[in-house]
Amino acid sequence: MNESAADVARLQSLLDRSATKGGPHLRRTFQVPEHAVTAEKLVRYWGGGKAFALATVTANGEPRVAPVGVLLEQAHLYVPTAGDSGHVAHIVRNPAVSLTHWVDDLVAIIIHGKGALIHRESADYPALAEIVRATWWRDLHHARNGAFLRIDADVLYSWAHDPSSFMQS
Repeated sequence: MNESAADVARLQSLLDRSATKGGPHLRRTFQVPEHAVTAEKLVRYWGGGKAFALATVTANGEPRVAPVGVLLEQAHLYVPTAGDSGHVAHIVRNPAVSLTHWVDDLVAIIIHGKGALIHRESADYPALAEIVRATWWRDLHHARNGAFLRIDADVLYSWAHDPSSFMQS
């Protein structure tokens, strides 16, 4: 969790823009803007990472969903993964992705955007690998099969049952 004030402001701008893009059903069910989560609270909630469902598209246009961890690092989203995973192959062919995280009656987060592969030779790889080195992902790193997916969000919708008390300090 290394978000600067500028990172939080950039994330808040994405949340604000996204709120205007949501269709009537999303706006109604997410109770936008009354139940939206602010960027500052979202950063605190995200902490070192959260579990999401990642949706990608196969070469045949078939949807695939997998459970993944998602890091929020300097207001950017990263998925630690194996370089030979199916979702990496899907994103290389078609970068469209969706992510969903929810805890019943507490919080929901939906993200739509584009994914990009960050491989071992990428400039961002060493710093990201250091963040996750002490977790389950360590074995992939040592086997030289670790990779990251950077998710560039086009929209990010957030909802909290009680946003006024959600993640209070």
